[in-house]
Amino acid sequence: MVDVKTAFIPKKTLPTIGTRRSEPVGLFMVGGLVIFFSSLLIAGGLYFYRALLTTQIEDMSEDVVIAKEEIQPKLIESITRFDKRVTIAETLIGKHLVATPLFFLLEDATLPTVRYDRFSANVDDDGSILLTLTGEARTYKDLAVQADIFGRDENITEPIFSGLRLNNTGNVAFQFTGRLKPAFLLLESNLTPTPATP
Repeated sequence: MVDVKTAFIPKKTLPTIGTRRSEPVGLFMVGGLVIFFSSLLIAGGLYFYRALLTTQIEDMSEDVVIAKEEIQPKLIESITRFDKRVTIAETLIGKHLVATPLFFLLEDATLPTVRYDRFSANVDDDGSILLTLTGEARTYKDLAVQADIFGRDENITEPIFSGLRLNNTGNVAFQFTGRLKPAFLLLESNLTPTPATP
């Protein structure tokens, strides 16, 4: 019989088949992986952000519907109409002319020796008021003093006395024309503030 010796421990090392040495990972590979994973994170974040925004829009839409139901459209319409009326009233009051300051002016500025037969006040397109008076004065001197008084008044511009003549009674007949400043007759200019009551 042949003597066979078997050993379970090999005497020679086996040659390595297909094993490679590990090489360092390249810079482009690392950069590509960073960009890839960053893109995945951003895409996921945007997806969830979009879902969040959609939910918020739906919630806000519901809030708007509820708010519209709570606001009473008829009340809003009524308030809008009232606001328009107040605006129109303010405009009318702002342009409204009153004659009382003119009558007070004529009363205070007219000499006792001068009287008026006719009176006319017309508002022109530019807002100025044309005042026309006809009357008589006892003497030319009285009429000259009256002309001086009207000439010095700040509310009367372009005062002109014309048509001077002696009438049947010996008085001096005249015609006066002048312009009044619009602000002089405006209602707002002539309102006196009332004191507040406690």
